[in-house]
Amino acid sequence: LIRKNRKEVGDPMTRDFALDYLRKRIIKEYEALLDYRWFIHCLTYEGLHKDGGAVVRGLLDYLKVEHSPQIIASMIENASFEKQTEKEDASSARKAGEENIKSGLRKGIMGDWRNHISEALAVKIDDAVRGLRKEIRKKYNVAHLSA
Repeated sequence: LIRKNRKEVGDPMTRDFALDYLRKRIIKEYEALLDYRWFIHCLTYEGLHKDGGAVVRGLLDYLKVEHSPQIIASMIENASFEKQTEKEDASSARKAGEENIKSGLRKGIMGDWRNHISEALAVKIDDAVRGLRKEIRKKYNVAHLSA
């Protein structure tokens, strides 16, 4: 949100801001995905963290790209948060959890949203997109998107 200048650095994430973002961006993106008429392959950031090898292998299979365990390991290593932050700033790499608010890369950790919005607001957002997410799971046959 900060990177796209939708709020100023240091401004708290307000309920109104989050709900406005939900209406103007999140729901519209879910609806566009449902309107899309071609094929897609869904993956999640959480899935990459939990089992990066399986997610990358699934993506390469979908793309019909030949691969080996070594290629997949190399892809995961070169896409790591530390490697990406090193490419962004040649003077130093960040470890997962370290923040640079000027960076296009966040913290490299799952669940950081908990530091920005309340659990109650997260539930409200999840409830608002639950039906859309269910339709997407059915349309694209993706069981790994959370319910």
